[in-house]
Amino acid sequence: MERQLRAPTGHGGGCLFNGCMVACVLFVLTFAGMWIWMTTQPERDEAKARADLRETVDARRNGLVEAASDGVLQGEEITELFPPEKPARGLVDVKRRGEATTVTAGLLGHGLPRAFILVLEATVAGCYAFDVTPSVNGNVRVSARELPDETCEVSSVRGNPNAVAQ
Repeated sequence: MERQLRAPTGHGGGCLFNGCMVACVLFVLTFAGMWIWMTTQPERDEAKARADLRETVDARRNGLVEAASDGVLQGEEITELFPPEKPARGLVDVKRRGEATTVTAGLLGHGLPRAFILVLEATVAGCYAFDVTPSVNGNVRVSARELPDETCEVSSVRGNPNAVAQ
């Protein structure tokens, strides 16, 4: 008599074991991806806040160019561009040297608000000096430079309404 070889029946490990392994691997991969995404979120929020701060600085620079295009930069125009009631220290100091004016102000950049468990928003503060040099023919040169944060904190004249009109 010849022996017949029998093929094994069923699947190795069974449907339950293979299904549980797939579910466990998917869970671990999902958990790892979410963990990486959550731990890198603060850096992404701060980058967006810094980009917003750069846009704010550019907007203020363009506003100063427009305000000084008539050859004179008035105190009211400065106050309109840098309102003192802003949360980032607002207008700090104005210094005039002939036609040139230096406006020092604290500005804020905001990231996207997050509402995961609590409402969070990344905020970045910066202290900037805007050097404005108007001319009679309408060419206005405005440069912005970042200053140490202590400059805006120490020399704040926000409560003094005559500080802008010097």
